Amino acid sequence: MSSLPPYHLAPAMPGSIAVPVQLSHVPAALGSVRPFLTHSGITVGRYCLLHAAGIMLPVTAGLLLYGWRALGLIVILCASAVLTVLLLRIINGQGRNLRLPHVMHMATILSLMLPAHLLADGRNLSSILPASLWATIPAAGVLLVLLIRFLGSSCIHPALAAYMCLLPALGPCMVPHWILQRNHLFSGDLVNAKTTTGPVEIGDGWVHMPVAAGSDSLCMEAVSERLWLYSGHLDKSWSSLVNSLTPLEDLIIGGQPGPIGTTSAIAVIIGGLFLIYRGVIDYRIPLLIILTAMASFLILPVPVGISTTKVQWTWLAMHRAAVGPALALTFSDYEILAGPMLFTAFFLATASAIRPMTRRGRVIYAVLLGILVAICQLYLSVAYGPYLALLAVGLLTPLMDRTFRTHSLLVAS
Repeated sequence: MSSLPPYHLAPAMPGSIAVPVQLSHVPAALGSVRPFLTHSGITVGRYCLLHAAGIMLPVTAGLLLYGWRALGLIVILCASAVLTVLLLRIINGQGRNLRLPHVMHMATILSLMLPAHLLADGRNLSSILPASLWATIPAAGVLLVLLIRFLGSSCIHPALAAYMCLLPALGPCMVPHWILQRNHLFSGDLVNAKTTTGPVEIGDGWVHMPVAAGSDSLCMEAVSERLWLYSGHLDKSWSSLVNSLTPLEDLIIGGQPGPIGTTSAIAVIIGGLFLIYRGVIDYRIPLLIILTAMASFLILPVPVGISTTKVQWTWLAMHRAAVGPALALTFSDYEILAGPMLFTAFFLATASAIRPMTRRGRVIYAVLLGILVAICQLYLSVAYGPYLALLAVGLLTPLMDRTFRTHSLLVAS
């Protein structure tokens, strides 16, 4: 049988005009269809391949900043997820509907959301951490596969759901405190650390900090934790907050403790721009999330005055003489760069199963997400606030798809 041409005239209804239809977009009952199409119209395999190329920059930055333990965590988690799928296929065949490229992609995303010190003996890090801390990594891979099967094509991101399950279970184990020194990038041992004494003064930081002899890494307070101390009105002064934080250039390149793939802002941004250039994600989503979140940080009430008896909350703090526009913008920049907001905006919120299908729906989705990210970071946590916001807004995606769905037009003759 000869191959059909790429375009054919669809059967015309009475009173209508026959319209050429491309067979690759016709349902399987009427013609050929590309298998496993995402919302964007590309196959899942190609989508995962392009996403893997874009996410290689955050992966590379994480390996440089956290060393071989970061590499081991990524490999073990991905291997655990793949082995779980294979075991499900052998035991009862239920893993046959799980595609390995998709599982590998989700496992890589989840590993980048975790701190590299999980691949260590907890007793060497702190007396409150369990000795079998490393065992949580293969368990996370098994949990991820089970969530992928349970959630299916729902509007909840499987890697995000797995992270939120691990967060209360691990507790303080999820708080990062270690980062390699500049002279031990990639090859150093993350847990061979020397604790810094006192807060890092402005003008110092990871880039300009003198190398500490006798250790591969530094143990220091993450900027996200320091910001939460302020948002939880435990810090006494606005100015002392900014003066005690590491310089912004450290946050841009990743010179602070954090999860493997979310620490380096420049790596996340370049990886996201690659996905936008290849047409994998809609540029409106990360752009509107970032702009809306920045505006919300400037508008929402923050504690500009904290005493032992009361906390003074103020809207539009930039108009206060004690704050000013420059300090308010600096605070907003720290909020954007210190947490996983950029990673969420480029690699999680743009997932084809999470975001709405229509353009108007995506705009509303991104604006709502940006506002809720700012609220969660200011009043809940900088470290996982963006993840909570995405879980909440993602549940509205089916409603946005129904509200803004496109209607087919029938042209009368």
